[in-house]
Amino acid sequence: MNVRFGLENVRCFSQADNVRIAPLTILVGENSTGKSSFLALFHIANQIIGGDLDPNFGAEPFRLGAYEQIAHRPNRNDGPGGTFRLSLTTDIPVPIPPAQSTVDGETMAEACFHFTFSEKETQPMLSLYEFRCYGGRLSIEQGNGQSQGAPAYPSKLQVRLETPSWSGTLPDETVMALSSYFARKSSLPSDAQFLVYALRRAGHLASHMPKGEADAMALLLRRSFKRFDFKTYPFGPIRLKPSRTYDFVNATPHAEGFHTPSKLRALSLANRVDWQRIKDEVNEFGQESGLFENLLVRSLGQSAGDPFQIYIDNDAVSSNLVDVGYGVSQILPIVVDLADDQVRNVIYLLQQPEVHLHPRAQAQLGDFLCKVALKPGRNVMVETHSDYLVD
Repeated sequence: MNVRFGLENVRCFSQADNVRIAPLTILVGENSTGKSSFLALFHIANQIIGGDLDPNFGAEPFRLGAYEQIAHRPNRNDGPGGTFRLSLTTDIPVPIPPAQSTVDGETMAEACFHFTFSEKETQPMLSLYEFRCYGGRLSIEQGNGQSQGAPAYPSKLQVRLETPSWSGTLPDETVMALSSYFARKSSLPSDAQFLVYALRRAGHLASHMPKGEADAMALLLRRSFKRFDFKTYPFGPIRLKPSRTYDFVNATPHAEGFHTPSKLRALSLANRVDWQRIKDEVNEFGQESGLFENLLVRSLGQSAGDPFQIYIDNDAVSSNLVDVGYGVSQILPIVVDLADDQVRNVIYLLQQPEVHLHPRAQAQLGDFLCKVALKPGRNVMVETHSDYLVD
């Protein structure tokens, strides 16, 4: 994938940094050196790209805290930090060949989204949203007011557009329409409809700006969003605590793997070919790591909604998941979800997946993550303290 992630003045990242995100990205370092913060802030930036202008910095599994814990402070005794910024950058094909590099026969230009945060009521607020590409710039600056009798939303919205031959602020009527959109939605649609609308309105209403330049910027914006058409899928450092018996509940993904038993049950009842494929991949990991030989889902009734149990076969002995080593239940949510090829365009964010695994299993987990990263639309970002996994 062709993505770079930038951090500036946030947590322990004081200087502007731009990190290339690979299909498999491994974060290593001592405790409290920013590995979990990097995962968390990448997750936040991806949520904003996906349309959420008010991401939750305190959500599980990261829980970054209030603004004063997030903005960088050189010394603990210093006062509150200033603004901080996140950015996502990619390369896109451009409609008019600029003096840029050519990749695979296409003329490419760098497209960058910048997200600047300031403090509002002790929490981070997205105060400036910027898009830059091919000599153009679209910026949306939010105020921090509150409408009488309505939820908090930007009381003042300034939208500015710069193209190679024109720069200016959008007319009040367009800005008022955008402010109204914020009030109703409090988030952007995933296709950036309102941003493209702002560009096109600028082209129609600005007498001195060529409409073609606004349309070109809108095209670049759409192409940029298409490059970021992926979701981040975080896992916590401590995962599923095993039970002897499970009830079928919602299999919606959860950072601590609470969904895994119900997902296994649902898969076992679905298409037999898909279930066998996923089961084979999970069993292969179990066998190569020495953790288990076979995974079984046993129903305690005749209907799909009846209670069920998860069993592990090892050395011709079948044991309930709760009766085997704790490392099996800790790694099972990760292996099951990453083995599911039906999930595409995703970046898995893993915090210390090797917890409770012996060295052989840690090494095999490294091999397993490499296999996942080689599949189309599957990417992994992992923080680890394991030399065995890295090696």
